Amino acid sequence: MDSLTVEQILEDNVPEQQLKTVKRVLYGREIEALDLPPMEKGLQCELKGYKLGGAIAEQLRAPRVVKVAIIQHGLVVPTSEPIRVQRDEIHKKVTKYIEHAATCGANIVCMQELWTMPMAFCTREKYPWNEFAEDALTGPTTTLMVKIAQKHGIVIVSSILERESSNSDIIWNTTVVINSDGRVLGKQRKNHIPRNGDFNESTYYMEGNLGHPVFDTTFGKIGVVTCYGRHHPLNWLMYGINGAEIVFNPSAIIAEQFETLWGVEARCAAISNSYYTCAINRVGTEVYPNAFTSGDGKPPHKELGEFFGSSYITAPDGTRTPGLNRTGDGVLIAEIDLNLCRQVRDLWNFPMTRRLDLYSRELTKATDPNYQPQIVGNNLELEKLSLEEVLDKEVSETSGEFVNRLLYGRKLEKLDIPKLDENTCEVAGWRMGGAKAEQLRPPRIVRIGLIQNSIVLPTDAPIAEQRAAIHKKISGYIDHAAKCGVNIVCMQEAWTMPFAFCTREKYPWSEFAEEAVDGPTTELLSNLARKHNMVIVSPILERDGVNGDTVWNTAVVIGPDGKVIGKHRKNHIPRVGDFNESTYYMEGNTGHPVFETPYGKIAINICYGRHHPLNWLMFGINGAEIVFNPSATVGNLSEPLWPIEARNAAIANSYYTCAINRVGIEKFPNEFTSGDGKPSHREFGQFYGSSYVAAPDGARTRGLNRHMDGLLVAELDLNLCRQTKDVWGFRMTQRLDMYAKEITAASQSDFKPQIVGK
Repeated sequence: MDSLTVEQILEDNVPEQQLKTVKRVLYGREIEALDLPPMEKGLQCELKGYKLGGAIAEQLRAPRVVKVAIIQHGLVVPTSEPIRVQRDEIHKKVTKYIEHAATCGANIVCMQELWTMPMAFCTREKYPWNEFAEDALTGPTTTLMVKIAQKHGIVIVSSILERESSNSDIIWNTTVVINSDGRVLGKQRKNHIPRNGDFNESTYYMEGNLGHPVFDTTFGKIGVVTCYGRHHPLNWLMYGINGAEIVFNPSAIIAEQFETLWGVEARCAAISNSYYTCAINRVGTEVYPNAFTSGDGKPPHKELGEFFGSSYITAPDGTRTPGLNRTGDGVLIAEIDLNLCRQVRDLWNFPMTRRLDLYSRELTKATDPNYQPQIVGNNLELEKLSLEEVLDKEVSETSGEFVNRLLYGRKLEKLDIPKLDENTCEVAGWRMGGAKAEQLRPPRIVRIGLIQNSIVLPTDAPIAEQRAAIHKKISGYIDHAAKCGVNIVCMQEAWTMPFAFCTREKYPWSEFAEEAVDGPTTELLSNLARKHNMVIVSPILERDGVNGDTVWNTAVVIGPDGKVIGKHRKNHIPRVGDFNESTYYMEGNTGHPVFETPYGKIAINICYGRHHPLNWLMFGINGAEIVFNPSATVGNLSEPLWPIEARNAAIANSYYTCAINRVGIEKFPNEFTSGDGKPSHREFGQFYGSSYVAAPDGARTRGLNRHMDGLLVAELDLNLCRQTKDVWGFRMTQRLDMYAKEITAASQSDFKPQIVGK
């Protein structure tokens, strides 16, 4: 079973007609396989190739087609062999792989992290492992790679252990970039160093000091995020700001720790930053001569764990290749068109809506030792099938456990909670688990409820009647959530109304806007909060009567005493097709408040804000333990992105995230166009529900269904937030001071990207 990939299990078990839907949700657009020459006879190496596609033909720019190859591999000889023998044997093997990639037309080749050596830092022995360190420009590995690059006219990205002899023999984890003419363009040093368990690499080297250089190669602008740096969204962001078109993530990571996270982080970075990402991991189990301990109280051992390969490539629109295998050497080649980077930026506008000036100020403040977090206190038919249903029906129990572990993380226990009419509203409940029993802190158990719903009446019904009908339905769901023991409940974005902003008609839709504190919706929910001793998060269309009757997209937080604790306004506004909401409201002005409730510190990242890692980051910096993401998004636009972004935010920021989407197809009285040249229409598209909760360690619940109202209840232990920070160290290794300076510079009008030229 361990040798199988999720892709192989799906191919073998899911019927063809359903497989297309499953693959679209998991991987994005359908992609074409490349016809590649087979590997040299006798080489035990998988070869895969895909045409990632997705770019449209432009009139003024020719396609910028490039073939990228990534190589994963295991060691060749035992770690007890002489250092020179170990390195030479790896050199010989990988040279053959690189040369075959060149035969396949590859223009850029990248290997895994520290590809010339075993990942021996778990032993904490300086010798013999420090002997693998070599000069980045003149060492044996770079000398070999220069010759190969010249011979084949390819760019090579080579991750090595660097010995900087000109600077007190300091050791670095370094990637050398060699251009197609054999010239070394430059190098990048690992920006974030893990300090957890067997990956406490700070015994050998410190954080890099070269910033975030982008290398202007013959075949495109590339950056390198080395291994652990993938857990830090700011790291990925700076390469995007500096103009990268492809970012490689050479890694060395074992299944026990991070396999659940592997398919999420690099893919989310591609989406957030509108560039290609290439995630490369090594394979095999490495056995070392001397036994060592891992700081977890377990007996000494000689193995680090299983490196699980599964290398893959993601396009800027979130489409990704299947991964290489989990246990053996492999070469993955992807044909890409770099024009897609700008096309996706134009389509989704994520870089344009980043608001770097806002985050420059907030990050600069956050690095001040006297920083006070922004906390608001207590007193203020096939398409109907979900991915989970397909997996349950078509995949065997044994294979299903493996698939579910990789897709969802730890196995979760179902909650025994009362149901509603299964034909109108699904009720699902999960105990998230994962937290350890502590000696000095009792568990901090909280139950949260997410409500996804459709509208009730046709959109041409009177406004008051539409809102009243939704109020009545959702009040029933909130009452039921209370019966399930829910302490905090959150609804979807603009839950009291149809998502009519696609029409660009100000009336009648602006009439749904109401006062945040004393409007009819808040009045209703205040009574329910008081009745059930519950915190309620209510995303509405706000009318700010005090300030010129301005309209905002706002979430109101109501305490269990029925009083409004505060409100938060949507920080990032889409300007994409039917989601051009700036016709109605602008970016919010409330910052990143965290609301201190009796049941934990909570925050709200509204809909489109989930595409911006800085938005999630600031809620974490301000101390959030749970961040809700009330949304309204349709299948054709974002469904492959949906399972990735909120889950990645939970991982990167060590808090719980709750992604909530509406359901149904909403039809409007008048036809409208979408700015895509297609005929006018009255429908927006299918809101696909699939609401879910993700834990700080990356485990997530299954999603609610795609077509019907639903209540998802999750029982959390908030102690897991701090425990995950302690185990993984992502918060400790954020390096906010570095990013505050870089983002401040990037927000200036005279900013010059950090590009290393040809």
